[in-house]
Amino acid sequence: MCMNIRHTKGWQYFRGFYYYCRNLFNTYIKSFFTNSYAQYGEDKLIEKLLTKKKDGFYIDIGANHPDRFSNTKMFYKKGWKGINVEPNPISFKKFNKRVRDINLNIGVGKDKKELDFFCFEADTLSTFSENAKNEYLNYGYKLNQTIKVKVNSLVNIFEEYNIKEIDFLSIDVEGFEMEVLRSNNWNIYKPKLIILESNGLSDSSNVIYEHIDFLRPYGYELKYFNGLNSFFVKNNE
Repeated sequence: MCMNIRHTKGWQYFRGFYYYCRNLFNTYIKSFFTNSYAQYGEDKLIEKLLTKKKDGFYIDIGANHPDRFSNTKMFYKKGWKGINVEPNPISFKKFNKRVRDINLNIGVGKDKKELDFFCFEADTLSTFSENAKNEYLNYGYKLNQTIKVKVNSLVNIFEEYNIKEIDFLSIDVEGFEMEVLRSNNWNIYKPKLIILESNGLSDSSNVIYEHIDFLRPYGYELKYFNGLNSFFVKNNE
């Protein structure tokens, strides 16, 4: 009988230890040498792609934490401002320190309603996606609770806060990315740069091609993929 090693206890322990070491490296060592707050230096690449623009505006969907693994912290320190969307009420409280930003304790999706939000012990894995939840459970991650969270669309958020220009949109929503993308009016609201988590647990190749196919008709080109996040740049019109 052939055993899938990814479902054994030994694999789960090894995988957990690997992520612990990687997170330790990214949080303390990498940031010390590169002044990056993002998980894999995404903020440095954003800065390069936007040619070190000053006084910009960002949108962070699934912001999670104002400092740790943040694609926006470096820019906030440079005087930028933006909107942070974080559905987890515990994680959301940490954004009180972002006094220049608009901080929203909601989720983002196509329709304005309430959805189940699955809160994992590893809070960066918390998700609205039923499929992602089941995958994480199969890999041995612990689900703490399921809560109801209000959801609004990107287009409604942009209209409500009178957003005119968006330098970059960061989306990290654990398998709910297409729901977020479909909630915008891309003919009106056109971020210059989109950073999108495109790494599914089962098959990241299918995920990234789905994102490419969706964004290409709106004039976005994939510039980089770092194994976790894809970077889409708006073509000049």
